[in-house]
Parts: sequence; structure tokens; C-alpha cells
Amino acid sequence: MLRRHTCSFFQHKYEVVHHQLESTRTEIVERLNALQERLDNSRELEACLFGIMICSSATTKPCL
Repeated sequence: MLRRHTCSFFQHKYEVVHHQLESTRTEIVERLNALQERLDNSRELEACLFGIMICSSATTKPCL
């Protein structure tokens, strides 16, 4: 009888920890996706700024 309760206790603990692990994995994936999007945006802005600097140093007229 005690063994059955012990197994049930550990099964419950396992399920709780497994759920926490899955939640954490999901959260990590979401954060990595957001970070990748920010990095992409940063690179795009950097490319735009570099283009503006090149353009402004080549001519006195504004480049559009």
C-alpha cells in the first residue's frame, strides 16, 4: 500500500516538472524568435544607415 502511494507521489511530481519543462521550452522558443526578429530589424536599420552615410558622402543632395 505504501509503495503505491509513493509511486503515485513521484508520478505526480514527474508530471508537474515535465509540464514546467515544456512551458519553459515554449517560452525559450518565443523569446528566441523575438530576439531573432530584433536582430533582423537591427541589421536592416544598420544597412539603411550605411546606405544613407554612403549617399550623403557622395553628394550634397539628399538621397531618397
